[in-house]
Amino acid sequence: MLDFRKDFFEAIVKRQLGYTPSIEIKPAHLANGFFRVVCGGYVNNEAQHWVVYPKGDPTQGPDPEKSKDEFSSFTPQQQTALRFFKENELQRTMLHGLLSADKTVFKGVSTSSYSLSHASHVTSDNHDREVGMWLYRILSHAQDTPALDLLRELLQQEPRRRNDELSVLTLPLDNPKIPRKLKLYEDWSPISLQIDGGQFSDPIVNEIRRAFDQLAHNDARTAYQNGKLDTLRRMTTLACFSVYLHLANSGNDKPLHRIPMILCLDKNGRTLHQASIASYQWVLRSIDAFMYREILAIVEQLATPEGLDKPKVKELIYSKINWYRTNKEAQSKEGQDKVKKYQDSCWQFYQSYRGEAAAYAPAEALANALTDTLGLVLSSKPQRIASALGTRIGLLSGSHNKFYQPHPDFLEVLVRATIPKGETWTLRALAEHWADRYGILVGILGNENDRLHPWGIAPVNGSEFATNVAALAELLEQSGYARRYADGVVLVTVGG
Repeated sequence: MLDFRKDFFEAIVKRQLGYTPSIEIKPAHLANGFFRVVCGGYVNNEAQHWVVYPKGDPTQGPDPEKSKDEFSSFTPQQQTALRFFKENELQRTMLHGLLSADKTVFKGVSTSSYSLSHASHVTSDNHDREVGMWLYRILSHAQDTPALDLLRELLQQEPRRRNDELSVLTLPLDNPKIPRKLKLYEDWSPISLQIDGGQFSDPIVNEIRRAFDQLAHNDARTAYQNGKLDTLRRMTTLACFSVYLHLANSGNDKPLHRIPMILCLDKNGRTLHQASIASYQWVLRSIDAFMYREILAIVEQLATPEGLDKPKVKELIYSKINWYRTNKEAQSKEGQDKVKKYQDSCWQFYQSYRGEAAAYAPAEALANALTDTLGLVLSSKPQRIASALGTRIGLLSGSHNKFYQPHPDFLEVLVRATIPKGETWTLRALAEHWADRYGILVGILGNENDRLHPWGIAPVNGSEFATNVAALAELLEQSGYARRYADGVVLVTVGG
C-alpha cells in the first residue's frame, strides 16, 4: 500500500531538493538547524530555557518533582543566575524578548528555536526540516570555505572572546561541561547537490554558494569588531532567500532563465505593481509544476498495461493509498472522518480534471488530483513556506496579493553578497548580475519586458521602470552603498 505523505511528497522532495518543506519554517528555525550543523551539535540548555520560556512559573523550577531544591540539578553558577532571574522578572522578560523574536520558543527546549548568536543557544528543534544540513553541504563543498569558516568562529567563541551582547547576557546560564549532542542525519545525496566537474550541477546552488562566500568576505572584518549580530542576521537572511530562490525555480522548465522577480519600489507604478504580482504568481505555479511532474512519474508506474480506468482510480484513492498519519489516527473516529474528506476531495479533483470532455488523460488527471490534495493533507504546502520566508526577510509585501517590495535590510544583504569589497559597480552592472543569477528585475537594463514575455507577464510602462530605478538608487544612497553623480551615473560599493 502507498503512503500518501511519504510516497507522494516526502520521498519526492527529499530525493530532488534535499529537504522536506512540509511545515512553516521561520528564520529562527532555519538558523537553528543551519547553525546546529555548523557547530557540530546542540546543547538543549534547560537552565537557559527556564529563563526564556515566557509561560514558565517563576515560583517553580525546571522540574520541581526531582528535588526539593528547585535548582539543585544545575551548576553553582547556573543556580545563582536562575535565582537572580527568579527574583527579577523584568530581566527575565527582557531576555525572553531578545531570544524569541520569531515567536519560536515553546514549553520544551527540544521544540524551541532561539534568536541565537552562539553555539550554547542551539537546540535539537527539527522545524528547519533539514534545510540546515542542505545549506551546510553547499558551503562545505571544496577546500576553500570562507562562509563556513566565519560562521564557525563566530558561533564558537570562547567566553572571554564573545563580542555580542546576546551571548554575553546568557553566559551565566552556560554549562561548558555539557558536551554537544550530535543530531543524526540520513546519508543521502539529493539531485540538487549532485557534483559535475568539481561544481554543483544545479546552477542555482552554485549561485547560492558564491553569494555566501562573497558575504563572508565583505563581513569578516566587521564581524570581529562588534558586528557579529549583524553578520549572523545577514547570513540568516541569505539562507532564507536561498531556500526561496531554490523552491521558486523547482518547477522551472526554462533552465537558461530564472523565474522573474520584479522588484516594486515605485509605489505608484500600476503596470509595475501588476507585473510584480504576476511574477510572484509564477513561483506558486513553478512549485505546483514540480510536484505534479514528480507525482505523474509515480502514477505512470502504477498504471497497468490496460491503463487507469475510472474504477481503478477510485480503488486506488479509497483502498490503495494510506492517508493516515499514525496508527492511532486510523483507530479514532475523528481521524477516519478526516481521511474520508481527503479521499472524497481527491476523487472530486480527479473527476473535475477528467470532465465531460476528458481534457486530461487518466494518469494526468490523477496526478493533478493528488497534487491538489497535498494542500489539504500537509501542515503547510511548499508554496506557503516559500511565501512566508519571503515575507519575513523583507523580500515580499505583507499584503494578500503579494508582490516584491524589498526592505532596505534585504537589499543590503543582496548588495553585500554580490559586490566584492574594494570594487565599484554601476547600478546597471549590479542589476544585470541580479537579473542573470536570481531573476531579479528592476528596470534599468532596457530588456526587462523581453525577459518577461516568455512568462506571459504583461509589459511594464517605461516611465514606471525609470521611476523604479530612481527609487532603488535613492534607497541604496540612504543605506550608504551608492553615490549618484552629476551625469546621472550611480555607483555602488561595499565599504570597509
